[in-house]
Amino acid sequence: MKHIVLAMALAGLLLVAHPAAAKTALETQREDFKAARSAVRKGAITKYRKIRKRLDNYVLKNYLDYEDLKRRLSKQSVNTVHAFLEANQDSPLHNRLRLQWLKTLARQGRWKQFVADYRDLNNTKLACQYAHALQKLGKQQQARIEAEALWLTGKSQPGACDAVFKNWRASGAATPELIWERIRLAMHKRRPSLARYLAKFLGPSERTWVEHWYRMYRRPAKMLGHPSLKKDTPLVREILLHGLERLARLDAAEATKRWSGIRSHYTFTQEDIGKLERRIGLSAATQGLAGAHEMLNRVDISWTDETVHQWRVRSALRAENWQAALHSIE
Repeated sequence: MKHIVLAMALAGLLLVAHPAAAKTALETQREDFKAARSAVRKGAITKYRKIRKRLDNYVLKNYLDYEDLKRRLSKQSVNTVHAFLEANQDSPLHNRLRLQWLKTLARQGRWKQFVADYRDLNNTKLACQYAHALQKLGKQQQARIEAEALWLTGKSQPGACDAVFKNWRASGAATPELIWERIRLAMHKRRPSLARYLAKFLGPSERTWVEHWYRMYRRPAKMLGHPSLKKDTPLVREILLHGLERLARLDAAEATKRWSGIRSHYTFTQEDIGKLERRIGLSAATQGLAGAHEMLNRVDISWTDETVHQWRVRSALRAENWQAALHSIE
């Protein structure tokens, strides 16, 4: 019995002691990890490697390997980089290293390797460099596809895209339709200066229309009555609608008045009308105009969403029209 009691006591001591020992080992590894990370970032490689040897079983060791690789990436072999990427496919480190690797290849002008290792990392500059690499390697069809995708945005692209777009335009791929498509995207993204810049790639007569649109963006109340916008064409209607939407955000009452005088003189589609009247109605409500509730009630059902419903209720409450508010809630 004495031996059993002694054995149980020893087992109890081991159970108590073991977690403490494990915790001490883990704390030591954590301290070593911090010291190794600091050493590699400072370039103290001898010290780093000495500490790194003690961390082969540490869960975050790959982060140290990443720091070490990144520090001297320009001198790494392709096989070394690929081995790390393969070993860390399911880790955030995979894309981190690939990003740094692609940047390194681009700086070195190693375009063939860049194309081989490129993946979409949601990085526009890298995407531009990828298109540039394809052009350099003579892969023109694929380069055109990439260039067009980069072109069709309403915002300015990084400088890395300049050469890509220049070559793309020189190849004849930048049709007037594609130029206009980007101008439209720019205007609707509130980038009128970009649209104005893009106009230089159009002929003189078309540039004039971009200038009209630019001025409409800047001073919609003035431009809505411009003589050049009297003719009922798709482009004129588009410019007018954009101007009315802009005006509505500034002065919904004036937009309502101007829309009333314009609507019957042009062949606007039901979609055009529904979208614009939704915008005017919401602007009237947010600006606290009398009659906003009635304007929102006239919005076509296909353009009536939760936002419209909410502002119907708010505008009715503001006007103390309790019955209308209740009806809007129901």
